[in-house]
Amino acid sequence: MFTPPVWGKSALPSRTTFKWSPILVTVVENMPESVVLTSLEVEVKTVKKDVPKNDGSNDTKKIDVPARVMRVKVSGAPQCDCDGAVRDFQGRLQASALLGPRLENIRVSRDSEEVEGVDVFSYEITCVFKPGM
Repeated sequence: MFTPPVWGKSALPSRTTFKWSPILVTVVENMPESVVLTSLEVEVKTVKKDVPKNDGSNDTKKIDVPARVMRVKVSGAPQCDCDGAVRDFQGRLQASALLGPRLENIRVSRDSEEVEGVDVFSYEITCVFKPGM
């Protein structure tokens, strides 16, 4: 099993840091052998989240929290059962002890294109993390 190196401590408070290395290792270790990674993107934006006020009432206040989306793009030749392999990959990520509790949802989309005269299926696996995770 690959263990990513640690390159020092973050200057950010611990509640705002997000360690991507273990997540990327989980993605790579669970990726089907029948597909090739073609792209990996991460988007971080801020969303408003209702949280209880600290005054003991049942009132809430809105705070800004990070919302993260990871897009994994893979491709596979038409002779492989890529649809099944990608569905299995999606299920393994959802069931992962590391990713499962952090994910709001995982979506998969499929496209096909011709590359050098060969039909190739491409898939985008979009992992939407729970806000604030």
